[in-house]
Amino acid sequence: MLAVALASPDWKLALAGIYLLASLLAALHRPWRPLSAALPGFFADWGAFLICAGLGGTAGVTAAASIFFFLMASALLFRTALELAAIAAAVLPAWFLIRPDLLSGLGPAFGMGLALALTGCGLRATLLGWFSEQLAGARRAERERLAADFHDGPVQTFSSFQIRLAVIDRLLRTDPPAASQEVTRLQALVSDQIAELRAFLEGLRNGPANRDFRTALLALIRNFERDSGLKVILKSPVPADWPNGEAAAELLKIVREALHNVHKHARAAQVELDFAGSEQAVEVAIRDDGAGFPFAGTYRIEELDALKAGPESIKRRVRALGGELTVTSQPGSGSELRIRLPA
Repeated sequence: MLAVALASPDWKLALAGIYLLASLLAALHRPWRPLSAALPGFFADWGAFLICAGLGGTAGVTAAASIFFFLMASALLFRTALELAAIAAAVLPAWFLIRPDLLSGLGPAFGMGLALALTGCGLRATLLGWFSEQLAGARRAERERLAADFHDGPVQTFSSFQIRLAVIDRLLRTDPPAASQEVTRLQALVSDQIAELRAFLEGLRNGPANRDFRTALLALIRNFERDSGLKVILKSPVPADWPNGEAAAELLKIVREALHNVHKHARAAQVELDFAGSEQAVEVAIRDDGAGFPFAGTYRIEELDALKAGPESIKRRVRALGGELTVTSQPGSGSELRIRLPA
């Protein structure tokens, strides 16, 4: 046997020291490799372990125990429980055949170390699976957020273009001078929307910018009135700033989506915006005198989810911000969205 071939215990001890140093360096710098490339090195580790089993006296016991627990730690970091169990089943019996005198002394400790390493490998696999699920969930949430941002931003922009182009097409047949004026307005709209798209892309790259909430909201209302022909009435003062820039940006998107829904679906003549705030929360109510939702009554966001009703994009944004949403509807008599967000 290889352990017997090493004639001098000093050489065996030197070999064990070299092995420990080399294995430590390999463990610290070991890249992720496929199983076919990783197993030969791991078997070499265990072969060195068998060599050290040939050392006699205290040196043999110390070297064998140190190498064994080093290998368990290495396996815990880099191997699956199945790999570790297969290798241990092949090597441990051979080791104790070489040193049967140490079975009673080191056997229980080795067994406990192997059991702990196997348990750790299983726990590591579970944690990696959990982290993978969390990462996949975060990616899904990010895709949904980007989809919602595009729906409430660039998509609404092109919807505005479509509306204006339809107006121009109609005026070209009935009133060419008015059509020319609409083209001029459309050019101004395109310039405004290009600026908004640039701000949108900048927000994706660097996060939401610190903006004057009142200025941004008034610009949103002005553009909506110009594009839709609907009148927006502010029933209360608009907060000039916002404690949380991200919440302010999200509330602007919520208001824009709500106004777009009124224009697209409600057949309303006017819309009212009503703000109320405190140090704990800010509330906004969006009312219209249009057709209302298909249902009647007042419903919270959980009830709307159960009914599969209400504006999905707005519900998703409110829920992500930890806010509350209440929808009141009277078919034929208008509707109200009341949103409460933590400050």
